Amino acid sequence: MKYRNLQIAILCVVLTAALILSGCQAAEGGSSARAVSEEAEESASASGTTAVSTPSAAAPPEKEASVTPTPAPKPTEAAKPKPTKKTTPSPAPEKSLHDLRTIINKKIKGYDGTWSVYCKRLDTGEHFCINDEPRISASLIKLYVFGAAMEAIEKGDLLFEDWSEPLELMIEYSDNESCNILINAVGGFEAVNDFIERHGFKNTELYRYMQEQNDIENFTSTKECGHLLELVLEGNYVSEETSELLLYHLKNQYTLYKIPAGIPKGVRTASKSGELDDAQHDAAIIFSPACTYILVIMSNDLAPYFEGADEAIAEIGELSKTVYNYLND
Repeated sequence: MKYRNLQIAILCVVLTAALILSGCQAAEGGSSARAVSEEAEESASASGTTAVSTPSAAAPPEKEASVTPTPAPKPTEAAKPKPTKKTTPSPAPEKSLHDLRTIINKKIKGYDGTWSVYCKRLDTGEHFCINDEPRISASLIKLYVFGAAMEAIEKGDLLFEDWSEPLELMIEYSDNESCNILINAVGGFEAVNDFIERHGFKNTELYRYMQEQNDIENFTSTKECGHLLELVLEGNYVSEETSELLLYHLKNQYTLYKIPAGIPKGVRTASKSGELDDAQHDAAIIFSPACTYILVIMSNDLAPYFEGADEAIAEIGELSKTVYNYLND
C-alpha cells in the first residue's frame, strides 16, 4: 500500500514538472514573436516607410453612400431679412414750353422778314403761338382744299376713284394744277370757303387759284394749321377716313428740307410745306421719342426769291432742331 502511494506521488510530481516546462516554452515563443515585430518596426522607421499589414484577400469595393441632405433650419424672425419695397421710378417731369417759347422768340427776332411759330405737345396739351395772325398761306391752303374735296366725296357728290390722284399729287408733291382742278370740282372758291367757315377756321380764306397772277392772296395762320393737324391725328378732320388719308399723304411728303431737316433720321414726320417768292412755310407733325408734337412755322416779307428763301429755309430747319432738342433733351 505504501508502495502504491509512492507511485502516485511520483506521477504527480512528473506531471507538474511537465506543465511548468510547457508554460515556459510558450512564454519564450511570445517573447520571440514580440522581438521580431519590434525589429520590423524599427527597420521600417529607419527606411522612412510604414509597415502595412496585407490582408489575406481583397475586400469588395464599398458602395457610394446615399446621403440625404439635412434641411437647413428655419431662420428665426429676427434673422429673416425684411422684404425690400419695390419702388416704381417716377417719370421725368414734362418739360414746360414756357422756356422754349422764350428761346424761339429770341431767335426769330434776329431773322429777316416776319415770322409766326406755333408749337403744341399733344401729350400734355401745352402750346404756344408767337405772332398769331393771318398770313399769306402759299400752299398751306391746300390742306383746306383737301378737306373740302373729301367732304364732297363722302357726301357722294364726287367719286373717289376720279379724284384720288389729284388729292395725292396736291399734298405729296404740292401740285398746283391738281389743287385748281379740285377747287373747281367742289364748286369754286365759295364752296371751299364755306367748308373753311363751317369747320371753325376764322383766319383762313381762299381768294385765288394757285399761281394766279393778281394782287389777291390766300390766307391762313400757324395756329389754325396746327389745329387742323391735331384734328387729323384725332381722326376728326371731316371723318376718320379723311383724316387717315390725309395723314398718309403727309407722311409721304416730298418736300423734306424745312421742318423735317431739323429732325434726326429715323424719326417720322408728316408735313406740308408752302412757298412764294417772299414766303417760306411748313406745318408738321413730329413723332419724336419724348412726345408727339405739332410745329408750324410761317415766314413772310422775305427778300426776293433765292436771296431770302435759302436763308429762311435754313432758319426753319434751325428752329425745328431747337424744338426737337429741347423736347427730347
